[in-house]
Amino acid sequence: MCIISCCNNNSMPGAGMAPYLALLPDFMVTEINRYRTLSDRQSRLLARLMLLKYLKQENQEHLIHHWTRDDDYKPFIAGWKEFNIAHSGDITAICFAETAVGLDIEKTLPIDVPMMADHFRPEETRYILASNKELERFYDIWVRKEAVLKAAGTGIVNGLKEICCLETEVYYNNSSWYLTRLQLGEGYTSYVCSAQSNLQPLIVSFDPRELLV
Repeated sequence: MCIISCCNNNSMPGAGMAPYLALLPDFMVTEINRYRTLSDRQSRLLARLMLLKYLKQENQEHLIHHWTRDDDYKPFIAGWKEFNIAHSGDITAICFAETAVGLDIEKTLPIDVPMMADHFRPEETRYILASNKELERFYDIWVRKEAVLKAAGTGIVNGLKEICCLETEVYYNNSSWYLTRLQLGEGYTSYVCSAQSNLQPLIVSFDPRELLV
């Protein structure tokens, strides 16, 4: 099973972050406070609080201290479940699964679609530009790609043209990856990707006040 916890960043008042920061290890607080903007600090804090809540439910709260990152800066906890974090606009989300998993979300904003689509494979660019809903198609392909690359643990710099995401089953890095579209908020595009074909994600809302009870 794949569990996806999501939260609106506005549920975390900027002036009231201190009691929530106190729930986390010092190294996490230091990392969060390095971000310049309030919205970035809020989203990073919420992601770690959602992780903490899940660990508490499994009576493994101590594992929060084992948070680390791999060579591609992807966070993980050695010997524990796979998890992946995504944030865009006012939404922060984190997914948990038993197998490799990638989550991505993007808020739909006006962009120069022909210019941006040029970073994709030719067949994807043709698919996007052949529609009167080219913005919707662009975000759909873009988010699929990011989810696959996050699941595979590679960066997006060299991977955008390596994979074709016209279908929801993608072969990349000697593995098959399966994409599931999510509804995490109006005006957002989101996908979760896994090596498991029948992922059946469960979406749950998170309220940070739960951790202060």
